[in-house]
Amino acid sequence: RIADFTAIAKACGYATVDYPVNDKQSLQKAVKELLERNELGFIDMQIHAGLRPDLAPLRVNHNAIINELRNELQKEK
Repeated sequence: RIADFTAIAKACGYATVDYPVNDKQSLQKAVKELLERNELGFIDMQIHAGLRPDLAPLRVNHNAIINELRNELQKEK
């Protein structure tokens, strides 16, 4: 089962576009439309599934990213 991320974003109060975003033109249109609304936005971009076999696995330290974001937000206050 695939999650409907656009519906989740709408339920959380994000502005969304009501059309598929799956190429450069639709992405440009969606970005322009959301920027004109001047509110938080969410774009669910359809991309090719899978990774290239020659790429190493992505290793992400979520706690480090969250802490870095918090530190940056504190600097802006």
